[in-house]
Amino acid sequence: MTIKDFSEKTDISISAIRYYDSLGLFPGLSRNASGYREFTEKDISWALFINRLKDTGMAIKDIMIYSELRDQGDSTISERLEILENHRNALKEKIERDNQNLIRLDEKVDFYKKLLP
Repeated sequence: MTIKDFSEKTDISISAIRYYDSLGLFPGLSRNASGYREFTEKDISWALFINRLKDTGMAIKDIMIYSELRDQGDSTISERLEILENHRNALKEKIERDNQNLIRLDEKVDFYKKLLP
């Protein structure tokens, strides 16, 4: 499929897709005779996963490391698992901090509401 179709199916901008590709996050991506990228259905789930990692705060450099390990095959499963577990733990800690901050913010909002006539 074309990059336009791929962008529509993944809801990822064309510029972001090109950026991911320039970083090597789509190893093995084929190109047609005119040099245009050709995406497959398999690329969709990978792109969505990349975006999910990015949206949850994983650094691009870490996504690149994960991608390189993924491209190496099953011999790197334990390393990839460790990366994902570390990211999950960091995300859980961030969510807990965010929840505590939200509680404090709600308290401050309630405080100011009580001061209004």
